[in-house]
Amino acid sequence: MSPITIQFGALISLGAFLLFLVQPIAGKFILPWFGGGPSVWTTCMVFFQAALVAGYAAAHGMTRSLIPRRQCAVFLGALVVSLAFMPFAPSVSWKPGAGDSPALRILLLLTATLGLPFVALAATSPLLQRWHSLLAPGESTYRLFAWSNAGSLAALAAYPFLIEPRLTRSEQSVAWAGLLLLFVVGCAVLARRIRTLEAPASDASQYAAREEPSKDGNSRGTPTVWLTLSTLGSALLLAATNKICQDVASTPFLWILPLALYLISFIVVFQDPKNYQRVIFVSGFYLGLLLAAAGLFARDILVFSLHTWICGFTLLFGCVSLHGELNRLKPEPARLTSFYLCISAGGALGGILVGIVAPLALDHFYEFQITLLASAAVLAVVIRRDPQSRLNEGAYQVNWAWLVATWLIAALAFQQEAAYTRRDAVSVQRNFYGSLMVLEKWRKDPAKHGRVMQHGNIVHGVQHHDPFLRRQPTAYFGETSGGGLALRETEARQNRHIGVIGLGAGTLAAYGREGDTFRFYEIDPIVIEAARKWFTYIEDSAAQVEVVPGDARLSLEAEAPQGFDLLILDAFSSDAIPTHLLTREAFELYLSHLKPDGALALHLSNRHLNLPIVVWAAAHALGLETALIEDRPDLEPKDPDESKDAAPQPRIGPSTWMIVSPGNGFVERDRIRTNAVEFTVMPGRVQTWTDDYSALWPVLK
Repeated sequence: MSPITIQFGALISLGAFLLFLVQPIAGKFILPWFGGGPSVWTTCMVFFQAALVAGYAAAHGMTRSLIPRRQCAVFLGALVVSLAFMPFAPSVSWKPGAGDSPALRILLLLTATLGLPFVALAATSPLLQRWHSLLAPGESTYRLFAWSNAGSLAALAAYPFLIEPRLTRSEQSVAWAGLLLLFVVGCAVLARRIRTLEAPASDASQYAAREEPSKDGNSRGTPTVWLTLSTLGSALLLAATNKICQDVASTPFLWILPLALYLISFIVVFQDPKNYQRVIFVSGFYLGLLLAAAGLFARDILVFSLHTWICGFTLLFGCVSLHGELNRLKPEPARLTSFYLCISAGGALGGILVGIVAPLALDHFYEFQITLLASAAVLAVVIRRDPQSRLNEGAYQVNWAWLVATWLIAALAFQQEAAYTRRDAVSVQRNFYGSLMVLEKWRKDPAKHGRVMQHGNIVHGVQHHDPFLRRQPTAYFGETSGGGLALRETEARQNRHIGVIGLGAGTLAAYGREGDTFRFYEIDPIVIEAARKWFTYIEDSAAQVEVVPGDARLSLEAEAPQGFDLLILDAFSSDAIPTHLLTREAFELYLSHLKPDGALALHLSNRHLNLPIVVWAAAHALGLETALIEDRPDLEPKDPDESKDAAPQPRIGPSTWMIVSPGNGFVERDRIRTNAVEFTVMPGRVQTWTDDYSALWPVLK
């Protein structure tokens, strides 16, 4: 490898490193302002991919209309101007107000604050690769695309393990700005070589003799094929990311894992075309298709970690197959920028389909299944059209039969899984914040018959139809739960003022008495609609019930001190709690709204994150008292033959709560302390989360 190739490769890698490092940094800044759900990251990805198209289009336009020296001047000028936007720190004026469209607000925010730097960096890889093809015509230029993806992967690997746990958001932004300055200096040094290229870049024929002809005999693809393959790869990435994040948490750590697999697929196939062994990877993808279908259909049997492994396996083999075919159909280097423009446009189109179209067109999270089936079908068509394929011209009928049978089995399984999920649904809705279903369950058993609110795959509320049970709290909110104990501890007070972050089905309103006020904060409008339309907890409550739409933190920041006797936190998006509601600043805000003898009750049930240690760290930093409540009642009767004539009991599930009070003795009262479990945290186990710092890796179970 020549020194010039190494120099180009180093700059391309650094540019890609910066391009992908700024994505989780930017997401971390704005995530708290828009509810902290998975759709925030998906919308961010729509911007990043659209800006990538703009960068690739700029590179393509410059190489077709400007001589290399002027290309260099424009590129360096854009980079220098980009430094004026550093360090990245969006103004609080961008925080959304009531009625604002979250997706539109995010796109406008990122465009105004990060648009030019991102577009300039996005132009780096195709532009520098084109210059390299002119300066070193005897060397493989497409290998530099693997260098670019390696730089991107390095950024994604470094962020959750090295950067996020050690640096605050502000420090991350400053460090990124410093690396950008270093990159600009490197490009200025490289510019000396580019100035020697005086011929118009649009004169592709001048360099045709220098281009290395195809040695593998593969047919070249068309822009339509390039666009289709890259669109499916991008859609598969975002659909898989949505699936993972809705069940755990929307954090940079979990955004990065699928994105890393996506980049690895580019590195594998573009580093050396021989790395893509079609039989191995396409067969693996079809196997993953079957595993994904079985995993979704048997989600109640398989543990979530196995679902995640299946999702990752299918994503990796699917992207390697799609990008392997893309690499096989790449054009000669003279059309390099057109090729990369199609790839970036496909990436943006995939992002738009998953991030914007799917929430509007689909009422539940079906995009993962749809993308898997579409990818498998397109791969079969592309392989069938390849003259060198052993499956061409009707050969290997058994193999074709296996591919078709696998696709049909997966499609049938997906259809059956969707029907199974919706079999009891009386309402299914979806918006920016996720998918919400209301289910009519246990119709044949009057003692159990009731409705269930389900967000994603997690139950968020249950109400019985039985008149005796209808007004009793169920699910995670029974009288022995942490929330129930804290509410019972305030029973002696008159005209209680109770705050609740997260409405769900409105179950906690069942604790309301005459003269009480229950004030709910809920960000998702379809949750508010469903709680009022399909459940009667709010209607039946003896208390005055108020529902405040919008993000709870933003609402509480805008309100005068409420003087709550108790503030309950139960704000989940599927199984994930937004991280911005667990920071030190959030707790300081909560305390400002409590009465002197008030307390906090936080619902922390989670299958994957050890949230009690996060709350303990924040409470310890503020000198607050804590008590951990683990409620483990039986969801079903212990005796399956229990007489149906027995008195019906409300359905109560296991839950984890933490009670926090500001040194007023609330957590030391008999009802709380008697039910508390021993809880210790090793010093240094987790650093206190703040608005400027949070890290998911240390709290994974």
